[in-house]
Amino acid sequence: MIAALGVGSKARLTVLAAALAALGACVHYEPQPLQPDRLVAAHDAQTLPGPPQGRWTDADLLAAAIQRSAAVRQAEANYRAARAAAQASRTPPPLSLTLVAEYSRDAGGTTPWLYSGLLGIPLDFGSKREARLGIADLGAVQALYDYAEALWTVRSVVVHAHIERLAAEREAVLAQQAVQLRADRAAKLENRIRSGEDARPAGVTAATELAAAQRRVQDLINRRSVADATLAGALGVPVGLVQTISLDALPNVIDLPPTANLVIWRQEAALRRRDVLRTVADYAVAEQTLRLEVAKQYPDVQLGPGYTFERGQHKIPFDLTLTLPPRDLNRANIRSAEAKRAQAAAKLDAVQTAVLAGVDQSTIALIGAKAGLDRAINQDIPLAQRADEAARRALGAGELDRLDKQAAQAAAIDAEITALEGWRTVWLAVADLEDALRRPSPAESAILEAAVARAGDSR
Repeated sequence: MIAALGVGSKARLTVLAAALAALGACVHYEPQPLQPDRLVAAHDAQTLPGPPQGRWTDADLLAAAIQRSAAVRQAEANYRAARAAAQASRTPPPLSLTLVAEYSRDAGGTTPWLYSGLLGIPLDFGSKREARLGIADLGAVQALYDYAEALWTVRSVVVHAHIERLAAEREAVLAQQAVQLRADRAAKLENRIRSGEDARPAGVTAATELAAAQRRVQDLINRRSVADATLAGALGVPVGLVQTISLDALPNVIDLPPTANLVIWRQEAALRRRDVLRTVADYAVAEQTLRLEVAKQYPDVQLGPGYTFERGQHKIPFDLTLTLPPRDLNRANIRSAEAKRAQAAAKLDAVQTAVLAGVDQSTIALIGAKAGLDRAINQDIPLAQRADEAARRALGAGELDRLDKQAAQAAAIDAEITALEGWRTVWLAVADLEDALRRPSPAESAILEAAVARAGDSR
């Protein structure tokens, strides 16, 4: 009797010691409460150090945006979380331990206590494990492609804002000159109308032209403000910091990419763009999900070795537990997984088709914009300049008055503004084609690749 009690006491002490050891090895929870109220103050207190050369290039803006963009940080956090989840999926399933104690008043001369323990060991192997790990790994791949797309989205925003800002600045200089000319001409015409030298319709026409020129200046101011706000949003800084920075100029001469290169780049875009690869990963997840559902037709197996001390006798029981599949042998879930795989295949086809169409549309738009710019430079501006020069000569010869000379000069400025608008359209078309092809400049490519590598995986 005393011996039996001693054995029971030792068992209880062993279990208690094991429990204490397990608790000591646990990771402790550390709260990290959010403080949203501090976000606005922290955002408005930021600074924006300029590049060494003084003027911001697209590469400089991209590097700063990647470092500061909240959207990029979120995508990177999603990727790191997906990688952590993939690593955690490799942890074996938890064991279960069942402890039983029983006391009998009718022990029949033996110890009245019965102690038993049963260990449950799930068997994680075969197709189920491989499919589960494959889905987790593909989740990290999906998050990586999403992160790369977030980087490109920031790049696209920066480039378009850069173009809009430069175009608005350049057009505004000429637009102000046009307003001054038309304001002076309208005032002089009004004086001549009052003195009876000209008819009222001429003044109305001049006033209408002046109003249109003033609206154009206001539109350019608005475009400049929107570009600054867009750029500030991409950089994650207050708009006031962006309004004073100087942007690097873009070339006036824009050459179309060779047709042979476009054909190759178009094919590469349909196969290698990150959003296309993301869709391929979606299909792979659907494939692994179907594999997992097929494997679930078979029972899950759990081994149960144990130990029992039953009223003085030592016993080692062993059991085998089978978790049976659903009554339809998982056919409903298999059909659902098959439908989702077909859905993923259709999505891939749609994405690739959209990529090809986007490249084609951007290419056609660029060709048309380039033709319009060439026409403005080679035809419209020279014609307006010749008309202005002819007006100068006619004024010197006394054949034309100063008001007509101002009208010709304003028309020449309008032609130059039209050419600048064509320059803006061409550069925006170039940016759109780069978006469709996902082909940045070499400097930007290095920055994007370094950002992906910093996220933890350069593949």
